[in-house]
Amino acid sequence: MTFLAMTATQAIALALLTAGAIVALYFLKLRRRRVLTSSLLLWRTVLEQRQARSIFERLRNPLSLILAVVIGLLLALALARPDVEALTGRRKRVTIVLDTSPTMQVHAGGETRWQRAVREAVDLLDAGGPTTEFRLVDTSGHTDTSYSSDRSELRRWLSGMRPHAAELRFPAVDGALSDGPDTETWLVSDGVAPLTVPDGVRRISVLEEAPNVGIVAFEIRPEPSSPLHYTAYLEAQNYGKATAPVKISIVGAERSEIRREAALPAGGRFQEVFDLSTFSGGAVTATVQSDGDAFDMD
Repeated sequence: MTFLAMTATQAIALALLTAGAIVALYFLKLRRRRVLTSSLLLWRTVLEQRQARSIFERLRNPLSLILAVVIGLLLALALARPDVEALTGRRKRVTIVLDTSPTMQVHAGGETRWQRAVREAVDLLDAGGPTTEFRLVDTSGHTDTSYSSDRSELRRWLSGMRPHAAELRFPAVDGALSDGPDTETWLVSDGVAPLTVPDGVRRISVLEEAPNVGIVAFEIRPEPSSPLHYTAYLEAQNYGKATAPVKISIVGAERSEIRREAALPAGGRFQEVFDLSTFSGGAVTATVQSDGDAFDMD
């Protein structure tokens, strides 16, 4: 048996001091005040009752002492936080890596992939033993907690995490230690973002296919024959399993706008070069819209 709050020597010393203090207080006798009485006849009945005590009454004092010592030792052990592997299991450290790429905001089945990922992470927290410590970290570098067994604090961290449009990377994780606690790493992801995942990492997929049409390429460039004449190349793709009617618009300064409508089959692509000679300059924005699209960022 090991102790989480102190060393074994400190725990034993605390137990001995607690037991010694209880026994000392139990046998501590108060000095009784002497009182003169005119007769002992009034106390004869009391003396007769004490002589006729039952076996339980004879054992009452030793039993109360034992009970007081046991309660004191339990309180002392509670302060030392004993760790009994047969009861609580081997100490374990679990790292939960959450994918915070923008695609985790896709709606599917009445919730976003991110909401489902948070639920999966909470399930991992609930499945851990009382001595299991968890670390929460994301792939965008915004969150990286220390190991903790405080489930309430970990849930607060989870509630504050969000997907981000940032450079993604898989965080550094601890390897297994022969003389330390078991280590385990879980990745909760939709698997869309390109991540280099180390061997031994367990995965939980929150991928659920949903209708989505997105812009995969957009570029503005001048014509070689006329440096003041610009064209825009746009490419959109349907990632859903059904034909999707889409509306594409390119908007420039002073409300200059070009619109297109198309019906993209499943897996189909829209490709076109747009003439921007009527645009007066400034920023140019391209958007694509389709009914039932599950990715709001499009």
